[in-house]
Amino acid sequence: MNPLDAHQLDQLRSDLESDRVERKRSASDGSKLRRAGKQPFDQRPAPDASVKELNIEYFESHYLPQAVAQEVLADNRRSLDQQLRSLRLLVDEVPTWGALLGLGQDPQGWIPGAYDRFLRIDGTEITDPIRSQKVLTGRLGDVLLQLDELLKLNVSIRTEVAAGSLEVRSPDYPVAALQQLVRNALMHRNYESTNAPVQVYWYTAIFWPWPTRSGSVRGDISVKWKAGVA
Repeated sequence: MNPLDAHQLDQLRSDLESDRVERKRSASDGSKLRRAGKQPFDQRPAPDASVKELNIEYFESHYLPQAVAQEVLADNRRSLDQQLRSLRLLVDEVPTWGALLGLGQDPQGWIPGAYDRFLRIDGTEITDPIRSQKVLTGRLGDVLLQLDELLKLNVSIRTEVAAGSLEVRSPDYPVAALQQLVRNALMHRNYESTNAPVQVYWYTAIFWPWPTRSGSVRGDISVKWKAGVA
Protein backbone atom coordinates (compact mmCIF):
# COMPACT_ATOMS: atom_id res chain seq x y z
CA MET A 1 0.00 0.00 0.00
CA ASN A 2 1.21 3.49 -0.84
CA PRO A 3 1.74 6.12 1.88
CA LEU A 4 -1.09 8.57 2.50
CA ASP A 5 -1.43 11.48 0.13
CA ALA A 6 -2.59 14.99 1.11
CA HIS A 7 -6.26 14.22 0.43
CA GLN A 8 -6.18 11.08 2.57
CA LEU A 9 -4.48 12.95 5.42
CA ASP A 10 -7.17 15.63 5.22
CA GLN A 11 -9.81 12.89 5.45
CA LEU A 12 -8.12 11.42 8.51
CA ARG A 13 -7.97 14.82 10.19
CA SER A 14 -11.67 15.26 9.44
CA ASP A 15 -12.48 11.87 10.99
CA LEU A 16 -10.45 12.65 14.11
CA GLU A 17 -12.17 16.03 14.44
CA SER A 18 -15.53 14.24 14.19
CA ASP A 19 -14.34 11.97 17.02
CA ARG A 20 -13.49 15.01 19.14
CA VAL A 21 -16.91 16.57 18.55
CA GLU A 22 -18.62 13.28 19.37
CA ARG A 23 -16.68 12.94 22.61
CA LYS A 24 -17.62 16.49 23.59
CA ARG A 25 -21.28 15.69 22.93
CA SER A 26 -20.95 12.48 24.97
CA ALA A 27 -19.49 14.41 27.91
CA SER A 28 -22.41 16.83 27.71
CA ASP A 29 -24.86 13.91 27.71
CA GLY A 30 -23.13 12.51 30.80
CA SER A 31 -23.56 15.85 32.59
CA LYS A 32 -27.25 15.84 31.73
CA LEU A 33 -27.63 12.33 33.15
CA ARG A 34 -25.97 13.38 36.40
CA ARG A 35 -28.21 16.45 36.71
CA ALA A 36 -31.20 14.17 36.21
CA GLY A 37 -30.00 11.94 39.04
CA LYS A 38 -28.91 9.13 36.72
CA GLN A 39 -25.35 7.85 36.78
CA PRO A 40 -23.48 6.82 33.62
CA PHE A 41 -23.05 3.07 33.27
CA ASP A 42 -19.42 3.01 34.42
CA GLN A 43 -20.29 4.78 37.69
CA ARG A 44 -23.16 2.48 38.66
CA PRO A 45 -22.58 -0.36 41.15
CA ALA A 46 -22.44 -3.87 39.67
CA PRO A 47 -24.99 -6.08 41.48
CA ASP A 48 -23.50 -9.13 43.24
CA ALA A 49 -19.91 -7.91 42.76
CA SER A 50 -17.52 -7.39 45.67
CA VAL A 51 -14.07 -5.89 46.19
CA LYS A 52 -12.53 -9.34 45.84
CA GLU A 53 -13.40 -9.16 42.13
CA LEU A 54 -10.83 -6.36 41.74
CA ASN A 55 -7.09 -6.77 41.28
CA ILE A 56 -5.95 -4.62 44.18
CA GLU A 57 -2.26 -5.08 43.40
CA TYR A 58 -2.86 -3.65 39.92
CA PHE A 59 -4.91 -0.81 41.41
CA GLU A 60 -2.14 0.17 43.82
CA SER A 61 0.81 -0.27 41.46
CA HIS A 62 -0.63 0.99 38.15
CA TYR A 63 -3.98 2.74 38.43
CA LEU A 64 -3.52 4.80 41.59
CA PRO A 65 -0.17 6.42 40.66
CA GLN A 66 -1.68 7.57 37.36
CA ALA A 67 -4.94 8.80 38.86
CA VAL A 68 -3.54 10.65 41.89
CA ALA A 69 -0.61 13.07 42.16
CA GLN A 70 2.51 11.65 43.82
CA GLU A 71 2.57 14.30 46.55
CA VAL A 72 -1.03 13.44 47.44
CA LEU A 73 -0.22 9.73 47.59
CA ALA A 74 2.77 10.44 49.83
CA ASP A 75 0.48 12.03 52.44
CA ASN A 76 -2.35 9.59 51.86
CA ARG A 77 -3.78 7.98 55.00
CA ARG A 78 -7.01 6.73 53.46
CA SER A 79 -8.07 3.11 53.65
CA LEU A 80 -8.44 1.04 50.50
CA ASP A 81 -12.24 1.44 50.55
CA GLN A 82 -11.90 5.22 50.91
CA GLN A 83 -9.48 5.36 47.99
CA LEU A 84 -11.83 3.35 45.78
CA ARG A 85 -14.83 5.49 46.75
CA SER A 86 -12.97 8.75 46.13
CA LEU A 87 -12.20 7.58 42.58
CA ARG A 88 -15.83 6.50 42.03
CA LEU A 89 -14.85 2.86 41.79
CA LEU A 90 -16.88 1.72 44.79
CA VAL A 91 -20.47 2.46 45.86
CA ASP A 92 -21.64 1.15 49.24
CA GLU A 93 -19.00 -1.62 49.25
CA VAL A 94 -19.94 -2.63 45.69
CA PRO A 95 -17.52 -2.09 42.75
CA THR A 96 -18.81 -0.06 39.83
CA TRP A 97 -18.98 -1.43 36.30
CA GLY A 98 -16.09 0.90 35.45
CA ALA A 99 -14.00 -0.66 38.21
CA LEU A 100 -14.67 -4.14 36.84
CA LEU A 101 -13.68 -2.99 33.35
CA GLY A 102 -10.47 -1.32 34.44
CA LEU A 103 -9.42 -3.32 37.51
CA GLY A 104 -11.35 -6.58 37.38
CA GLN A 105 -9.78 -10.00 37.89
CA ASP A 106 -12.08 -11.26 35.12
CA PRO A 107 -13.74 -8.33 33.27
CA GLN A 108 -15.25 -10.59 30.59
CA GLY A 109 -16.89 -12.72 33.28
CA TRP A 110 -18.95 -9.69 34.29
CA ILE A 111 -19.20 -7.89 30.95
CA PRO A 112 -19.05 -10.55 28.20
CA GLY A 113 -18.61 -8.05 25.37
CA ALA A 114 -15.64 -6.25 26.94
CA TYR A 115 -13.06 -7.58 24.51
CA ASP A 116 -11.69 -6.79 21.07
CA ARG A 117 -11.58 -8.85 17.89
CA PHE A 118 -8.81 -7.86 15.48
CA LEU A 119 -8.96 -9.00 11.85
CA ARG A 120 -6.31 -8.27 9.21
CA ILE A 121 -7.99 -9.08 5.88
CA ASP A 122 -6.09 -9.64 2.65
CA GLY A 123 -8.54 -7.79 0.43
CA THR A 124 -11.35 -5.27 0.54
CA GLU A 125 -14.30 -7.49 1.52
CA ILE A 126 -15.14 -9.34 4.73
CA THR A 127 -15.25 -12.59 2.72
CA ASP A 128 -11.64 -12.19 1.52
CA PRO A 129 -8.86 -14.33 3.07
CA ILE A 130 -7.90 -13.48 6.66
CA ARG A 131 -4.19 -12.72 7.03
CA SER A 132 -4.27 -12.74 10.83
CA GLN A 133 -6.76 -12.52 13.66
CA LYS A 134 -6.59 -12.02 17.41
CA VAL A 135 -9.07 -11.94 20.29
CA LEU A 136 -7.87 -9.50 22.95
CA THR A 137 -9.14 -9.91 26.51
CA GLY A 138 -8.30 -8.66 29.98
CA ARG A 139 -8.65 -5.31 31.69
CA LEU A 140 -9.38 -2.32 29.46
CA GLY A 141 -5.81 -1.07 29.79
CA ASP A 142 -4.45 -4.51 28.85
CA VAL A 143 -6.61 -4.62 25.72
CA LEU A 144 -5.36 -1.17 24.70
CA LEU A 145 -1.71 -2.21 25.13
CA GLN A 146 -2.27 -5.36 23.06
CA LEU A 147 -3.93 -3.30 20.33
CA ASP A 148 -1.04 -0.83 20.31
CA GLU A 149 1.38 -3.68 19.64
CA LEU A 150 -0.81 -5.16 16.90
CA LEU A 151 -1.09 -1.82 15.14
CA LYS A 152 2.69 -1.33 15.16
CA LEU A 153 3.24 -4.84 13.83
CA ASN A 154 0.76 -4.40 10.98
CA VAL A 155 1.86 -1.01 9.71
CA SER A 156 4.02 -1.30 6.59
CA ILE A 157 6.94 1.11 6.21
CA ARG A 158 8.38 1.93 2.82
CA THR A 159 12.02 3.03 2.84
CA GLU A 160 13.49 5.22 0.12
CA VAL A 161 16.95 6.69 -0.24
CA ALA A 162 16.77 10.41 -1.02
CA ALA A 163 19.50 12.86 -2.00
CA GLY A 164 22.72 12.53 -0.06
CA SER A 165 21.94 8.91 0.94
CA LEU A 166 19.27 10.19 3.34
CA GLU A 167 16.87 7.40 4.24
CA VAL A 168 13.18 8.36 4.19
CA ARG A 169 10.75 6.02 5.96
CA SER A 170 7.07 6.35 5.03
CA PRO A 171 4.43 4.30 6.95
CA ASP A 172 1.29 3.43 5.01
CA TYR A 173 -0.78 4.45 8.06
CA PRO A 174 0.20 6.88 10.87
CA VAL A 175 0.27 4.68 13.98
CA ALA A 176 -0.68 7.48 16.39
CA ALA A 177 -3.85 8.21 14.41
CA LEU A 178 -4.84 4.53 14.33
CA GLN A 179 -4.27 4.30 18.08
CA GLN A 180 -6.61 7.24 18.65
CA LEU A 181 -9.30 5.66 16.49
CA VAL A 182 -9.25 2.31 18.31
CA ARG A 183 -9.08 3.99 21.73
CA ASN A 184 -12.18 6.00 20.84
CA ALA A 185 -13.91 2.82 19.66
CA LEU A 186 -13.17 1.08 22.98
CA MET A 187 -14.06 4.04 25.20
CA HIS A 188 -17.11 5.23 23.28
CA ARG A 189 -19.01 2.01 22.85
CA ASN A 190 -21.96 0.30 24.47
CA TYR A 191 -20.97 -1.97 27.35
CA GLU A 192 -24.43 -1.99 28.89
CA SER A 193 -26.88 -3.40 26.36
CA THR A 194 -24.81 -5.53 23.98
CA ASN A 195 -22.39 -8.43 24.29
CA ALA A 196 -20.84 -7.68 20.90
CA PRO A 197 -17.12 -6.84 21.06
CA VAL A 198 -15.31 -3.96 19.43
CA GLN A 199 -14.15 -5.28 16.07
CA VAL A 200 -11.15 -3.81 14.27
CA TYR A 201 -11.29 -4.69 10.56
CA TRP A 202 -8.08 -3.88 8.72
CA TYR A 203 -8.57 -4.42 5.01
CA THR A 204 -6.07 -3.81 2.22
CA ALA A 205 -7.39 -0.27 1.80
CA ILE A 206 -9.72 0.34 4.77
CA PHE A 207 -9.13 0.57 8.51
CA TRP A 208 -12.38 0.22 10.43
CA PRO A 209 -12.74 0.01 14.25
CA TRP A 210 -16.38 -0.94 14.66
CA PRO A 211 -18.36 -0.83 17.90
CA THR A 212 -22.13 -1.04 18.01
CA ARG A 213 -23.62 2.43 17.89
CA SER A 214 -26.25 2.54 20.59
CA GLY A 215 -24.77 3.79 23.86
CA SER A 216 -21.51 3.55 25.77
CA VAL A 217 -19.45 4.24 28.84
CA ARG A 218 -18.82 7.77 27.57
CA GLY A 219 -20.91 8.03 24.39
CA ASP A 220 -20.86 6.41 20.93
CA ILE A 221 -18.63 6.43 17.93
CA SER A 222 -18.13 4.34 14.83
CA VAL A 223 -15.41 5.31 12.36
CA LYS A 224 -14.50 3.85 8.99
CA TRP A 225 -11.37 5.31 7.42
CA LYS A 226 -10.62 4.57 3.78
CA ALA A 227 -6.94 4.96 3.09
CA GLY A 228 -7.14 4.51 -0.67
CA VAL A 229 -6.49 1.41 -2.77
CA ALA A 230 -2.85 0.45 -3.16
